[in-house]
Amino acid sequence: PTTSHVSNYDISSVVASFLPDWGEDESTDNFHSAVLFAKRILEKEITKNHSILKAKAILEEAYKKSEDKRLLVVEVEIPRYLVHVVSSDYPELLYAVFPDEKSWKVFAVRKRPGSFENRKNLPATWAGLMGESLQQVSGVDDAVFCHRGLFLAVAQSRAGAIKLAQIAVES
Repeated sequence: PTTSHVSNYDISSVVASFLPDWGEDESTDNFHSAVLFAKRILEKEITKNHSILKAKAILEEAYKKSEDKRLLVVEVEIPRYLVHVVSSDYPELLYAVFPDEKSWKVFAVRKRPGSFENRKNLPATWAGLMGESLQQVSGVDDAVFCHRGLFLAVAQSRAGAIKLAQIAVES
């Protein structure tokens, strides 16, 4: 019977996988491929960390201006995952509001990065509602959508999104 060797793959294992196997030609192509691969990973990590630092600066500025520290209004679009990455710096933060190309979004902040559990869900009565249904239940005239997972709501305007977030904070 044949047995295969399976183990956890960390970055050093991935790079080592470029080394020639027994009986394989030991050309330098494998080494150059490994170097290029590792270089690309490092470049991406540097870029990602620059993004995190930029998001931290934007969120810090918005946080300083915020009257209610449970609600953060950011005037530029920031990827949701970056809000979650830096949210541990703001333990009282429940919701972040920011624009996208056509609308304004309200995101529930996660309990911790990598978690899918919100610090506070959006109101349960909003779950899965769209358009007029959400507008009637929430009282926000330009409400567009609320995800059934209660982590995202959308309004057409900044004011509408802020109102949704304020209602959620107080609910």
